[in-house]
Amino acid sequence: DFTLPIPEYLLSLPNSDLSSYIGLADLTIDPDGAIRRLTFAPKLKLDAQAAKSAPRLTLSALLSVHAHGQKATATEWQIGGRHYDTKSKNPITFAGPPGTFPRVSIHKVLDEKALQDPAVLALKDKVIIIGGNFEGMNDAHDTPYSVGLFKRSKVIMTGPEIPANIAETLMSGRATVDAPDWLRLTVTLLALFATLRLDYAPRRGWVYPSSVRAY
Repeated sequence: DFTLPIPEYLLSLPNSDLSSYIGLADLTIDPDGAIRRLTFAPKLKLDAQAAKSAPRLTLSALLSVHAHGQKATATEWQIGGRHYDTKSKNPITFAGPPGTFPRVSIHKVLDEKALQDPAVLALKDKVIIIGGNFEGMNDAHDTPYSVGLFKRSKVIMTGPEIPANIAETLMSGRATVDAPDWLRLTVTLLALFATLRLDYAPRRGWVYPSSVRAY
């Protein structure tokens, strides 16, 4: 579904250029339910006329474009030393597990003495994601940190942290690349060998005779 923000927000924009001031909330979800990749400009199912004035970039992409002084209405961008276009779909290089990015309560930002607070002053010249993480908000997602080995560590990431990680990936220029085929094959063979050794290892123990009943 394509839903714009409330009218009051749209009226607060400098002009009616939605492409430059509205970011899409789309997230790319893998088949196992985890988020690993970013989409720069999702394809909207709109007619040609409506698509001309509709938002184009995801929130993180839009923030990164503005932070680098480029136009959201362009078709190609240079961010963090890398090239992106409207078809770009890249792995997210997560900065760390949930809670890695510093959080500042909106209460501190609105405080009368906010400009004397080091935590608030540290926000200067930064890209800021404003969001909530209260109980019952139903805005949490699976990432590589929640689908680890045997899925034992179910650690989910709050909604605002996802675009923060995507923006960090874009602006830092750090890239996560797929492992080469030879490394994948080597790891697979080692895992298979270890499994076979465990399965066929000699087992020592006692053999108990089954009970016999006379009828």
